[in-house]
Amino acid sequence: MKNTWMFVICMALSIALLITLSRPVSIGGRTIPALGHFLNPFTGFWNQAESGKAGSHENYYSSDLVDSIQIEFDKRMIPHIFAQSSAEAFYAQGFLHAKNRLFQMDITARAISGRLSELLGEETLNRDIFARRINFPQAIENKYQSWQRHPDMMALAEAYVNGVNHYLKTLPPKNYPVEYKLLGAQPEKWTIQKTIAITLSLAATLNLNLQDYPQTNTMWDIGPKMYEKLFPLFPDSLLPVDIEKETYPDSVQTLDPQSYQGFNYLKDQLPPDPGPGIGSNNWAVRAALTKDSFPILANDPHLRLSLPSIWYELQMHTPEFTTHGVSVPGMPSIVIGFNKHIAWGLTNAPIDVLDTYKIKWKDKNQGTYLLDGKEKKARLRKEIIKIKGEPPHTEEVYDTYWGPVLFDNSTQARQDIAVKWMSALPHDKCDMRTLYGLMRSKDLFDYQAALESFYAPAQNIIFASTQDSIAITVQGKFPVKRPGQGRFVLDGSLTSNDWQGIIPMDDLPRMINPERGYVLSANEWSTYPEYPYYYSGRFDQYRGRAIDYFLRSDHSLTVEKMKAIQQSNFNLKAAEVLPVLIDHLSVTTSEKPLIDSLRNWDYYYDPDSPLPTITELWIEQCKKLTFDEISSIDSISMLTPNTWRLLELLQNPYDPIFDRLSTPESRESAREIVQASWDVAHRIYTGFSPTERHWGRYASLSIDHLLGIPEFSRQNLYTGGNGNTINAITRTNGPSWRMIVELGKDSVTGHVIYPGGQSGNPGSPYYDNFLDDWLSGKYYEVSLAPTPTKIKQSIHYSIYLLPQ
Repeated sequence: MKNTWMFVICMALSIALLITLSRPVSIGGRTIPALGHFLNPFTGFWNQAESGKAGSHENYYSSDLVDSIQIEFDKRMIPHIFAQSSAEAFYAQGFLHAKNRLFQMDITARAISGRLSELLGEETLNRDIFARRINFPQAIENKYQSWQRHPDMMALAEAYVNGVNHYLKTLPPKNYPVEYKLLGAQPEKWTIQKTIAITLSLAATLNLNLQDYPQTNTMWDIGPKMYEKLFPLFPDSLLPVDIEKETYPDSVQTLDPQSYQGFNYLKDQLPPDPGPGIGSNNWAVRAALTKDSFPILANDPHLRLSLPSIWYELQMHTPEFTTHGVSVPGMPSIVIGFNKHIAWGLTNAPIDVLDTYKIKWKDKNQGTYLLDGKEKKARLRKEIIKIKGEPPHTEEVYDTYWGPVLFDNSTQARQDIAVKWMSALPHDKCDMRTLYGLMRSKDLFDYQAALESFYAPAQNIIFASTQDSIAITVQGKFPVKRPGQGRFVLDGSLTSNDWQGIIPMDDLPRMINPERGYVLSANEWSTYPEYPYYYSGRFDQYRGRAIDYFLRSDHSLTVEKMKAIQQSNFNLKAAEVLPVLIDHLSVTTSEKPLIDSLRNWDYYYDPDSPLPTITELWIEQCKKLTFDEISSIDSISMLTPNTWRLLELLQNPYDPIFDRLSTPESRESAREIVQASWDVAHRIYTGFSPTERHWGRYASLSIDHLLGIPEFSRQNLYTGGNGNTINAITRTNGPSWRMIVELGKDSVTGHVIYPGGQSGNPGSPYYDNFLDDWLSGKYYEVSLAPTPTKIKQSIHYSIYLLPQ
C-alpha cells in the first residue's frame, strides 16, 4: 500500500511539473516563457552547444540546382561561395543566412509586419499596433509589385528564398535556434515578401523621421519667431557632402513658402515622440593623397548594435563577379563591400521624406473627412493582431488621401494625424538591382548606372575604383517641397499641402573626382543653402568636419592612418564649445585644477579620461538653463536646440535668450548661465567616485541580444567615443562594420571587422568572437580568393550544395 501511495504522489508531482513547464511563469513582473521545450533532453537547449568545424564536410542536395555550389570557410567562419551563376550564388547565400541567422531573420520580418505578438505575447502589442497602423504590410506589398516588374531581379530573389527554404527542410526540431525553444515556437517558410520586409525594416530604421511632432510641439510652445531663432535650418560653420556650388542645378522653379495658417487646424492637439537618429561615416581619397599612390575607401555605418550583429560577412564568386563584404540576413546581395575593380560604402542621408497631416473629419464615425472643401470617404481597415496566449486584438485604422491615420487616440492630445512616407509608396524601380549592380561594377560608369535603381532609404553612396576615380552621390527619392514644408504637422484638409513632385535624379547632389582629391559624408547637410530645392532633416555638424580636417591635413595617407581616423575619439564639438564656456567662467581655488585640465585637454573622449564626463554634464546643463523658454512636460516631447546653435548664441553674451524666466527680478547674461550650469554639473560630477567619472564607465556600451536576454548579451563594455566623435560609440550604438579598402592596380585588399560573430547561436564559439578585437581596434585583412585553394587561413570546412 505504501508503494502505491508513493507512486501516486510521484505521478502527481510529475504531472504538476509537466503542467508548470508547459506554461509561462511571471517572476518579478517579467514573464518567463514555458520551459518544457527548452529543457527537453532530446530537442532542447542541450543541442545548442557547437564545436569547431575544422576538417569537416557537409553535402546537401536540391532539385532547384543545376550546378554544384562549393562553400569553403576560413578561420573566422567567413564563407567563400563558388557558384556558376548569380542565381546559385544567391541560393547559397540564402542557405547560409538561414543556417546561421534564422531567428534573426524571422524576428526582423515579424517586427516590420506587425507580427511580434504571435511569438512574444502582449508585451510587444504596441509595436505591432504601430506597424499595422502605419501599414507596413501594404508597403511590403507595394514593393513586391515593384519588384515583379523586373523578372531578372525576381529570379535572383526567388533563388535566395529557395536557398533559405532548402535549409529549413533539413532542420530538425532539435536543431532549432535556442530562441524558438525558449518561446515554444518553430520557424515558418520563407517568402519574397519576408525578404522585402527586411529591406523595409532598413528604411524604417533610417528614414522613418517622425520629428514633425516635437517640432510642432516646440513651435506651439515658444512661437514661430523664437522657433526660427533657436532652430535655423543651417549652421554658420557648414561643410556639406556636396561642396561644389557651381554644379547645383539652375532653372529650378522657385516655390512660395509653406503656409501653416497660424496652426488653427491643430488647436491643442499635440502628437508623440520620434526615435533617435542614426549616424555613419564614409570617405574616399584619390591616389595623389596616399603614400602608396593608390585610392583608399573607408566606411563605418553606425547603427544600434545587437547580438547577433545586423551584418553577415561573406565572399561570393561567380563568372560575373568576385565580391567581398557584408550582407543583411534575410535579403540577397552584399550591401557594403568591394570587388576586383571597385569599393563602395553607405551612410544615411537624413533628409526628411515623411510628412504628417491633421485630418479634418466631417463625420468620424462614418469615416468622412474634408479635402479642399469636399467630403471624402476614408477606407476603414481592420487589423487582426494575434497574441500568444491571449485573444486577438482588432485595430481599426482609417486610410486617407495622405495615408494611414497613424495616431487616433481620443483619450490623449495626439489624434487624427495621417502620414505620407516616401518609402511606403509604390515605385517602378527594384532597389535590389543597385546592390547587384555594385557587386558587378568595374568602373565609374557602372557605379552610376547601378545607382539609378535606388530610391529608399536615401543614402550617401560612396565609390572608389582601381582606375583612381572617386565619387559620392546623395541617392534617393526626395519630394519637392515648398520652403518650410513638412517641418511641422500640415493641414490635411488642403491638397495644396501635398508634395510638389520628385527631385529629378540629375539634380541630386553628387561629387566626382573633385579637385581637393577626396569625398566624404557623415550624415551632415547634403548641400549649402544655395541648393535650389528645399529640404530639412536631422544632420550631424561635427564628424564630417573632423574627417575633413584629418584628410586635408595629410597628403601621405595610409591604411594605418585611415584606421586611426575611423577610431578617433577626438570630439570637435567639445573643442569648439569648451573654450568658450571656460572664458565665461569664474573659477574658485578648489576648482582650478579641474578647469586647468579642461583648458589643456586635447578633447579626446578616451575611456580612461574623466574630462568627457564633466564636459557632457556641463554642456547639458548649459543648454537646459539657456533654453528654459521651452517647456518641460513629461507627456509631450519637445526639441532642444543643437549645441552648434548654443555656440552661435554665445557670441552675443547679452542675447535675451540667456535671461532666466525663473528670475524676473534680474536679467542674466551668458556669464551667469555658464556659471550656474557649471555649478550644477560640478556638483553632479563630484558625486561620482573617481572610477565612475571615467568616460568608459559613465557612458559604457551595451550590446544586447535581440530578445534582450542578458545572458546572451555583452553589457557595460568599457569604450571611448561618443555620438559626436568619428568613433561614434554611444550606450547602444556604434560602428557596426569597419571597412577600409586599398584599391591597388594589381590587387584589392580590405581591412574589416564588426562587433559580433558569424553565428546567431549563443552556444557557438563564433557568436561574438570578433567583439573583443573590435573593442581593441583590430582589423582583419581580407583578399579576394579566385579559387578555393587560394583562401587564406582556410580551416578546410566545406559545404557542397548539389543538384538532386
